[in-house]
Amino acid sequence: MICELEAVTPVHIGTGMRYNRAEFVVKNGTLHRISLRKLIDMLSGREIDNLTSQLERGSFSIGGFLQRTDVEPDDVSMYSLGCKMVPKDVREQIKTANRAYIPGSSIKGAIRGALLYWHLKTNDWMIPVCYLKKGGIFGYTNINLLDLIRGDVQRFSDGEPVPVKSFFEDYEDETKKRFGNRFIEMVFGMKPFVLTEKGMRSNFDAKYDLLKFLHISDFMPVDARLSAVNLKTYSLKRENLEAKRYITTVEAIRGRFSGTISLSSQIYTALENTDEYPLLMDRLKILGLKDDFHDEEVMKHLKTVLMDYNSWCIEKEIELASSADNGNRFAEGLEELERLNRSSNLIRMGFGVGTMYQTLIKLIEEADVELAKNIVNKSKLGNFGRGLDSITGTGLSPPYPKSIEFTDDYNPIGWLRWE
Repeated sequence: MICELEAVTPVHIGTGMRYNRAEFVVKNGTLHRISLRKLIDMLSGREIDNLTSQLERGSFSIGGFLQRTDVEPDDVSMYSLGCKMVPKDVREQIKTANRAYIPGSSIKGAIRGALLYWHLKTNDWMIPVCYLKKGGIFGYTNINLLDLIRGDVQRFSDGEPVPVKSFFEDYEDETKKRFGNRFIEMVFGMKPFVLTEKGMRSNFDAKYDLLKFLHISDFMPVDARLSAVNLKTYSLKRENLEAKRYITTVEAIRGRFSGTISLSSQIYTALENTDEYPLLMDRLKILGLKDDFHDEEVMKHLKTVLMDYNSWCIEKEIELASSADNGNRFAEGLEELERLNRSSNLIRMGFGVGTMYQTLIKLIEEADVELAKNIVNKSKLGNFGRGLDSITGTGLSPPYPKSIEFTDDYNPIGWLRWE
């Protein structure tokens, strides 16, 4: 099914690379990313030696060199983008053949987060697990994931209940990112987790990931533009949202992109193999599938889920902004975004969006604020320990997370509209 995305606020999906003034020139409101290959082809042997010696200096600026050699940036540019300032360095946007695009993996990641939120909310945190008895399967059951995180779960061995170690303590590397990954495995895996005395034992493999049956292409530019955008991180401090001292300059996209989203035909073969994919039939409801498997059915479900998830995410950011004395200017942009979300189909991805484990902490906070507090403090997820809000007692204080990213003119980032 052919789809179109329109970036309605700046979107940055990075390569992880930065480039500095040794690689770009800003002239007349345009940033030119310089190609050394093109430049060297235009230089004499003496000029090449001069360039090579200057490149070894940490403070080298390619702009000054081009001026001295009378080379125009346009003639040696890999690509250009709008830029109103001269940044220190720039985070690179992912591209192919110097054309910015939206990776299918980023779209799938955004969809996965929304589906995870929807599944936990609509299924009261219940997940399927199987018990082991003397190395063999003892039985299948559904348990409450919050109980498992707390450790308020018992398994049965030879007819006797055995306490289960808290899922929260059952990490391979005890990192916050792993915390999010374990949730993903449990919700989207097509094999049940194994419950032992020590906790959960994962048998997760990428081939048992439900979303492997959702094919999402890269979305290529139709009418898109690239520009350099300054982003600021604002953190709640002394009852105000204060900007961090650093400014992050990114290549950001706006405009329209086209691609495809469809169900894989392999899903029919997998449904027949119940031994390998025992949970597949039950998991299909996560994709909104019932009896008939149609791309349109999946898309309709995804847009409904995303609208609900977006509203929840925006609401959390508005709550953070509203808790600050200077929060009105931030809340206004978020409230406009919420109005757009109700009338359009939005999706959010890229830099500044937040992480899966942060979403999970907010969900846990709504269900059990004491548990959320213990997780945040034990894992040292922030620079400060968290307590309970002294007025409501239903939220963390200070909030987690307590930072938010905006452009330097107070626009939110990362939002696209489905067409």
